[in-house]
Amino acid sequence: MNFPLQNIEAHLDETSLLLGEQLLEEGRVRDLRELERHFWVAQVQETGVFEVEIKITPSKVKAATCECNRFQELGKCEHIAAVLLKLRQQLTKPELPEEPKEKETEEDSPRRLTTGVVLEQVDHDELVTFVKQYAKTNRNFALALKARFAPNVSSIDSREKYLQLLESTISAARRPDRTFTQRGANSIYKVLLEIQSQIDDAIAQGYLAEAVVMAQSIIEKITPLLRKMQAMQEEIREQIREAFDVLHQVLALSPPPALKESIWEYSLQECRKLLYRNAEIDQFFFKLLIRMAEESVHAEQLLELLDEQIHRYYFEKRELARLLLAKLTLLEKLDRVEEAQEFIHRYIANDEVLLFAIRQSMNKGNIKRAKNLAKSGLENSVSKETKALLEETLLKIAQLEKDTAAIQLYGEKRLIETLDFEYVELLKENTKEHWFELFSVLLERIRELPFSVEKQRLIGAMLYEEGLYSDLLAYLRETQSLDLASEFAHLLLPYERLKVSQFYQELFELYLSNHIGRKPSAKIRIIIRALFENNEEELAETLVENLRNNFPERHTLMEELELF
Repeated sequence: MNFPLQNIEAHLDETSLLLGEQLLEEGRVRDLRELERHFWVAQVQETGVFEVEIKITPSKVKAATCECNRFQELGKCEHIAAVLLKLRQQLTKPELPEEPKEKETEEDSPRRLTTGVVLEQVDHDELVTFVKQYAKTNRNFALALKARFAPNVSSIDSREKYLQLLESTISAARRPDRTFTQRGANSIYKVLLEIQSQIDDAIAQGYLAEAVVMAQSIIEKITPLLRKMQAMQEEIREQIREAFDVLHQVLALSPPPALKESIWEYSLQECRKLLYRNAEIDQFFFKLLIRMAEESVHAEQLLELLDEQIHRYYFEKRELARLLLAKLTLLEKLDRVEEAQEFIHRYIANDEVLLFAIRQSMNKGNIKRAKNLAKSGLENSVSKETKALLEETLLKIAQLEKDTAAIQLYGEKRLIETLDFEYVELLKENTKEHWFELFSVLLERIRELPFSVEKQRLIGAMLYEEGLYSDLLAYLRETQSLDLASEFAHLLLPYERLKVSQFYQELFELYLSNHIGRKPSAKIRIIIRALFENNEEELAETLVENLRNNFPERHTLMEELELF
């Protein structure tokens, strides 16, 4: 989760929102309180009592968990929705001016023994001693204390203190076999949320170097854990992604040149490590480096790195597409047109590189290049999905260029492949002068295709749209399909009433003679109901009467007809 508290409705599913609003209205949300800074807890009473935890900093919902089964299965629930709605009410509620109170004497002011009262009156040294002793006996408290106040510690190098903090958290959460349970993963996750909160504060206050150090610590220490996580792996991975987002955010704020260079050197060095390749995290480094590769020296360093990594990926038998796309993106950014074209032709057999190059060409308005690439791709061995995308691209280009021959060529290909009536309309619109001749050819080609429901439906739609009502009725008789009759037969009544009425009776009798059971009876009932709904009561009643007379022994049919 990562969305503004004010915008809950746009980020939660409708079911959770509706049920959550009902729970809130019924007063089921209880004991809502801020347990730690930006960390809220509440209890929601429904079939049982469920505890909900919310991380929000400073106005964004960063994470939420619930004890209910629905959250465990789907990662969302009405209890979280109810608490978020309650929390929004509480945090956005305008403060009313306090009425002046008469000053009370100490004897007249009864006070409860709350945490606030204790902290106001306890001796500072005694409090520090207590905290130290308690931290020794409660590891979770110790970790929370370190995470919360790490920014205040100036006697330790920033990078070192966050690495130590994460190392302590990991050690406390790890099992003897070095894996992590749900509880262990959750404790790590909570510390990461606290660090992300501190990163937000650091950026808001302009402490960019501190924010960078915290983000880098997360990347270095948490990435090696991903493969050992038995739970919350995606949530932990998301925190790593957010750490990279922090680096992008810092770059967008025009940091000092020294800090920018340190991010470059760090990324250039770290991305080579095997652990990032295994966790598929190196791609985030490449995106960061491509963004920063503005000077020629950096560009050459990055091109050399990408070639080096492509070589490694090849021998490690990893998927090359992402790296190839990264290099192509860099060449395009640097406007090295000839190198980019040479690179594309060298790797044109890679579908993702090919499609990326076409997309870039279309975005830049280079239609000629996009068309040549798509045609070259079709001549090579490409997957069925890629072939479809290339044909769609060429069809789109043909429409832009108003190339009737190309529209017909690729429109026919897509029609035969998809059996989508949309392509019939496209072809008719662009081949008006010889449409009738083309229509006959298309109809014959489609008839020759193997049987499918989609094929039958397309032929029916083509005949009806062309006003070939007699041909459509003949096709309905030929297929003897109740489904097809349900879709088209009633449309023919204004033109072929007597013949269509006879067709219904013949089809029903033939179908019931060859099919038994509930399903055929239900299909016939659906067709008759459609006739009633289309104001064809007389025909519908005649069909019902004939069926009752001719098939009285068909009990399931009689039951279906009882509805009329």
